[in-house]
Amino acid sequence: MTAIELDRVEERTEKPPKAWRNRWRALKPLVTADGLDLDPGDEVDEKPIFPSREVAEQFAANVLERHPPGTAEYVGAFPVTP
Repeated sequence: MTAIELDRVEERTEKPPKAWRNRWRALKPLVTADGLDLDPGDEVDEKPIFPSREVAEQFAANVLERHPPGTAEYVGAFPVTP
């Protein structure tokens, strides 16, 4: 196998990310649980690291159920290097 063919095989076999975090956007001035002051439009990455995108999104759904609407919006989950 040539180096070019090997590179192509490696590209196709890339493993999915093993760690995910959630990102939130403030809709009004608020203070996070960590004491961070946010203005409307500020984005913050959640501290917990999740093993998959699905787990991160489920956690976000649970957070949205517990908090008053109009406080923050869920931007999405993104891969991170643990």
